[in-house]
Amino acid sequence: MDRYIESYLVGEDFSYKEKYQILYESINDDFIMIGDRLSDIMAGFKNNQISIFANYGYSKENEGELSDYKIEKIEDILKIKVLSL
Repeated sequence: MDRYIESYLVGEDFSYKEKYQILYESINDDFIMIGDRLSDIMAGFKNNQISIFANYGYSKENEGELSDYKIEKIEDILKIKVLSL
């Protein structure tokens, strides 16, 4: 997966700002937000970027309603055509 993921941002490193704000201030290019919480999906949505909802772990299914894609396991990311490199 490392060949697909360029960087990781951790909220603690940004004094716990809202995720969408961290991304807006930190990334100058297009990105894809992958997460398992509504705040992750909203971070992509508010920045007009693609979001992928991980429908496992701590999430509730309705938290991914605004996502562009949903996955059931991490390997499912490789099936998303927009990510084909």
